[in-house]
Amino acid sequence: MLHSNPRLPSHSVMRTSLTTSLLLIAVLCSHAAQSADLHQSAPRFSLPQVNATQSRPVKLSQYAGQVIYLDFWASWCPPCRQSFPFMQSLQTRFAEQGFTVIAVSVDQEEDELQDFLEQYPVDFPILWDRSHQIVAQYGIAGMPTSLLIDRNGTIQRTHQGFRKSDQIQITRWIEQVLQQ
Repeated sequence: MLHSNPRLPSHSVMRTSLTTSLLLIAVLCSHAAQSADLHQSAPRFSLPQVNATQSRPVKLSQYAGQVIYLDFWASWCPPCRQSFPFMQSLQTRFAEQGFTVIAVSVDQEEDELQDFLEQYPVDFPILWDRSHQIVAQYGIAGMPTSLLIDRNGTIQRTHQGFRKSDQIQITRWIEQVLQQ
């Protein structure tokens, strides 16, 4: 008789993760020419917010006039676990200066997304790009990837990956854009 090991992921979890990864690669490869570039206007979008009492779509245009740290992430991404507490500290530190973090999940399954948010609670908007259309529109090639958007809606900085050592540079970039 075959027994499953409770410490190993089930076949359905592994299959879901593989399917998600393959879908993301296909979407990214098919839309690479439409990527967002530095010093260009950030592409507009509307996505559902998953950490709100009302499930109305959130539009990027709602944040016009603010500095936005737009972060693309996934529950299966180890560096994303490190970046979430940092992003919450940024939100807390700079919110009164017209700054907000917006995090866009690329997870396929809502329960995986919600499990992550239970472990890493935040008070900034968490949006869900289940179809990966916005990921493709922005030309995102890895998780996490963040864009710093100025008050005029122009992409000023991009950053891929996350290490604790990145915190100082990212904070400096935000301070510079807030002073513009």
